[in-house]
Amino acid sequence: MLNPIHIFQGWFHSLIYTPKKVKKLSDERLEVCRKCPYAVEKSFLKFREDSAFEEKTKVCSFCGCPNIEKSLVPKEKCPMNLWKK
Repeated sequence: MLNPIHIFQGWFHSLIYTPKKVKKLSDERLEVCRKCPYAVEKSFLKFREDSAFEEKTKVCSFCGCPNIEKSLVPKEKCPMNLWKK
């Protein structure tokens, strides 16, 4: 189920501020995602200040979440249970 608070938290950490502890956890999770067959490339429309741009990023084809943003939320879990924490 989508959790709006987790979505906001992931994008906040991605665009504004990432604590060191969260960055370390994200790096560990993304290492797993890099090897996952469910990680596929997709384009997203992103907005910053007065501009919008399209950015390609990896997403989980199982749940549809952007890997980077999802990995930045400590309470999130891999839908395939591949993350240790």
